[in-house]
Order: sequence, then C-alpha cells, then structure tokens
Amino acid sequence: MDIESKNNVSYSGMMYTHDFKAWYTCLKMRLDNEWTVEDLSFLLGKPPYYYADFEKMFKVDHFLVKENALIRRIYGEFCADKMEFHKNDYEINEERMVRLVIEDMGQWKNYNISIPWEFAVGKKKPPKPSLVFEEWKKDEDIQIESDTLLHVRIELEKLLKLNFFKVRQAAVDIFERIKKTELYYHRIRPQHVKQGIYLLIQQGKIVVRSDGDRYCFYEDY
Repeated sequence: MDIESKNNVSYSGMMYTHDFKAWYTCLKMRLDNEWTVEDLSFLLGKPPYYYADFEKMFKVDHFLVKENALIRRIYGEFCADKMEFHKNDYEINEERMVRLVIEDMGQWKNYNISIPWEFAVGKKKPPKPSLVFEEWKKDEDIQIESDTLLHVRIELEKLLKLNFFKVRQAAVDIFERIKKTELYYHRIRPQHVKQGIYLLIQQGKIVVRSDGDRYCFYEDY
C-alpha cells in the first residue's frame, strides 16, 4: 500500500522478522554506499524500477530468495544487521506489517521505519538499530564528476580493445572491472559505468540484450 502527500510518501508491506532484517540491511547498505535504487537495478541487470519495488516492500521474500547471491556480491560480505526482537512464549513467527515513510526535506530525505515488533533489551542483547536514516542529495564537484566520467569511458574503450565484450557481460561484471581502476580522487559509482555503457551503445560499439531475465552487453557482429 502506497500513500503520498506533498512532501511525504509512505509504503508498507508484510514481512517475517528474518526478511525484515535482510531488507533493513539492504536499505542501510545502499544509503551507506550513496547509491540510488536505479544503481542497484542496473547492477542486477534489471529495469530501473526493479530495486525500487523491493525497497517499497513489494514481494520482499521473493526478491531475497532470487537475488541473494548477486546482492551478496554487490554489497561484499553481506550480513544482516544484528537485531533481536522480544518474543513472548505464546507468540509465533508470522508476517506482520512494516511501514516506511520517506520525507523529502529538499536537500535530503528522511527514511522513517515503523515495525510491529519490539527490540529485545538486556546486557547480552545487541544494541537497538536505528529506524531513521538520512539520504542527502549529492553536491558533486562538476570538474571531478567530468573527470570520473572521462576515466570510465577511457577504461571501457580499453576493455573493448581487449575483446572483453566479445562475450556477454553482466552489468555487475563491468562495474567491478571499472571500479578496480578507480584513482584516489575518483569515486566511481554504478551510474558512471551505466552512462559510459550507454554511450557505447549509442555509438554502435556494443548492444544490450536480454540474457534470461537480465540485461547483458556485448559486441554484435
């Protein structure tokens, strides 16, 4: 269920506690990396809305089962945030309603999570995780951004000459190769690689095709 107002948007979905832990960790890690939902969709080889639907809590359990391996690869050593919920003896683990409210504050967004469970407290219990996050709009240095995009385009051209695109390549494979060339003053994000790839497509040097249910990129002769 989605509810929108002028500056707020609200999403809700049904989850088990273990799915909530994974969903929460994915949201936290995306924000920590300063990536967008479109960045994640690109790395997963999916349309731009794909990861956004997951964050909006649409079929969370299905997404986590299907994308578990790739999400772990993208985020590195993926480990759900430690949290423990209070549980009475008579309670059973069942799906409950989770709500996410996103407030647009202009220069940043507030993410407020409401859950139906209570965190367990005690000396031997993990600390309560925050249910509030901030996502600040990037104030990029135009020159650094331009240099980063140029660097990415040059590295993609090198891969072309090395016949890297003679075989089908997934977006995450390309990103990982380009990310390794990052210089100390660069911060290469998925959107930079995506822009570079689509420039190659516009130039007719590579094509994008469906490989199963994911996009891939390669030279087409």
